[in-house]
Amino acid sequence: MSTTSGDMEPYLNCLEKLNIAEVSCAPFTIIKMFASHKTKSESRYDFSSLSFITVTGAPSSQSILNGARDFLAENGASNDLRIERAFSVTEAGSIVSSWRMADPPDWTEGYQGRLEPNFEAKVMAYEGEDENSVREVEPHQPGELWVKSPSCVQGYYKNPEATEEQFTDDGWYKTGDIGFFRDDKLYLLDRKKVRGF
Repeated sequence: MSTTSGDMEPYLNCLEKLNIAEVSCAPFTIIKMFASHKTKSESRYDFSSLSFITVTGAPSSQSILNGARDFLAENGASNDLRIERAFSVTEAGSIVSSWRMADPPDWTEGYQGRLEPNFEAKVMAYEGEDENSVREVEPHQPGELWVKSPSCVQGYYKNPEATEEQFTDDGWYKTGDIGFFRDDKLYLLDRKKVRGF
């Protein structure tokens, strides 16, 4: 059987056949799942084994997650199924923030969970056009997310210009993501290059 990267049938069949309980996937997978729901409504599955799904990588919209939740519920998933976001960047070497089972579900747009152990983060704003004039913002205010951790890389291989642009001398990595913290929870709004911070 030949498949393409956009064909969700083999993936969905495995979720059902193997009684998968926990899934971690990229936003693309959730988007394709929702698209599958729209275009292949005649397909029926049994997703009663699913307990939670963590969507990690680039920020994903709440409407997409809601669409996936509806699709899964129509195919046997429990009303208690949680679809939550986590935030990760390659340069950080791991997931930066994720949801906690002890927390109630938070379906607020942009919610990315709480910082993982051994991570520090701060939200920075640039003063005017000068990339070197930067300040840490007050809580709840948006800006660029900077992270620091023992798992972060120290720079880009054989690319000192990119290293100088993205890493500070004291080890902070500038993620390029715009967001803010509220009650120790991370919310992402956009990418810096899109929002124009």
